[in-house]
This record gives sequence, C-alpha cells and structure tokens, in this order.
Amino acid sequence: MANNLSAFSQGDHALNVGKISLSDLFQHFEDLNTPFFKDQDIELNMSAKNVWIEADADKFLQALQNLIFNSREALDQTDGVGQINVIASNVGDQILLSVRDDGPGIPEEIQAKLFDPFVTFGKKMALGWGPRS
Repeated sequence: MANNLSAFSQGDHALNVGKISLSDLFQHFEDLNTPFFKDQDIELNMSAKNVWIEADADKFLQALQNLIFNSREALDQTDGVGQINVIASNVGDQILLSVRDDGPGIPEEIQAKLFDPFVTFGKKMALGWGPRS
C-alpha cells in the first residue's frame, strides 16, 4: 500500500476506471471478509442504495478495506464489541461515504495530521481480522 501511495503521489500509476455500483462493491467486500467477522462480536452493516461512482474498483475496495480495518482496530480498544456502519448516499451531485464505528474516536495526537500521507497511530502488525496475540 505504501508503494501504491508513493507511486500515486508521483503520478506513476495506472487506474482502471469504470462505473461501479457501490451496492455491488459492498456485497463483494462482505463476501470476501465474512470469515474475518464470523467469530467476532462486531457487526458490519453496509448500505448503498442506487449509488454509482466512476472509480477503479480494486483501488476503492482497498481504501474501503483500510477504513474498515481501522474501525476494527478501534473496536479492539473497547473489548472488540460493537458496530461498523458504512453508508454511501447521493447528496446532490456528490456521493457521501460514511464509515462509523463504536470505537473511542481518533486520538488527538494525530487529528491535525490525519490526511497527511503515511500517518499512523498504534498500529499492530497482523494478518486477517482475528484476535491478536
């Protein structure tokens, strides 16, 4: 992901842009990630009714994966119990994508730098969504 972000920032990237249904993409995400939630006390809710975007589906899916993984990590701080809600809606000629969780919120230490490249806070390196050791 770091390599992709670096390449993107330097203009050295290839995108496969097409019209995609966020409802279909959310369903694909759920199909891929259900095994990671089945033994967890976290409920994932995703909704996008009649929302279409022009995007690279793989890149968008990767960004969505990262946002939901961040929510999953936030819920680890609250005993691994809660909800993650992802909602996409049409707002005029724009799309609003909301990712919310029951976690403690974004730490004050990184709020001012949140949208800077490569910003991270307290990341644990692990594969999958299961319990961490």
